[in-house]
Amino acid sequence: MEKIILIRGSSTNEVNEYLEKGWSVKMMKTVNDATTNRFYAYVVLEKEDE
Repeated sequence: MEKIILIRGSSTNEVNEYLEKGWSVKMMKTVNDATTNRFYAYVVLEKEDE
């Protein structure tokens, strides 16, 4: 099973909650919005089907 999560700025609470539940990071892609100078990251999490 996989999930995609969008991280805005330094808010990693949602990702941390999934990691504590046994999910692992499969991929992470950072994005910088040049028009607003904001930082984002897309995180793909994966977990074995139960």
